[in-house]
Amino acid sequence: MEATQQISTHMDAAPETNWTFQYSPELFTTTEMDFAVEIVEAVMDTYGASADKRMIVNLPATVEVATPNNYADQIEWFCRHIKNRNHLIVSVHPHNDRGTGVAAAELTLMAGADRVEGTLFGNGERTGNVDIVTLAMNMYTQGVYPQLDFSNITPIMREVEYCNQLPVHPRHPYVGDLVFTAFSGSHQDAIKKASQIVALILMPFGMCPICQSIRWM
Repeated sequence: MEATQQISTHMDAAPETNWTFQYSPELFTTTEMDFAVEIVEAVMDTYGASADKRMIVNLPATVEVATPNNYADQIEWFCRHIKNRNHLIVSVHPHNDRGTGVAAAELTLMAGADRVEGTLFGNGERTGNVDIVTLAMNMYTQGVYPQLDFSNITPIMREVEYCNQLPVHPRHPYVGDLVFTAFSGSHQDAIKKASQIVALILMPFGMCPICQSIRWM
């Protein structure tokens, strides 16, 4: 609370600045929900949050440890039990340790979150943060405007690759180099090759040992 008070004092000293205050309780998804609400409400009181002075409370899945619906349930519970919900912008910060960061973000938005923190192409520590590109493009497909413009996504991807010195996977949704590439005939090719292998194995027998009717050439 001391840090919140100090920040509030500095904000009040410079009223000409358009400040945004954000509080993020680390390890939200592995914290008891009632305790998380208690802590956030204490910060709200210290900051003086109101409908005209909303604060961002960012609720992270610091390490993704459960299924996406579990994170969404926690967000819904928080939104239902926090006092003065309209004094807050509820934000989520999904990670991708289980490979379900995008799904978790989508479900938390359905559960009441107002905002998502993510990274371009899932950059971040360990297995990365939620991929904001895939998330935003998924929202576009459902007729929801995510307030992000990816109309020039290919130049953005190249710039990110250059800055990070990491390639974006060619099969990355929406932007990968193979997104518009289809390898036709792959199933037929696999069947043909498998049949050839079986024929080679059974050739010494002269015919199929199962049905005794097909001669393998």
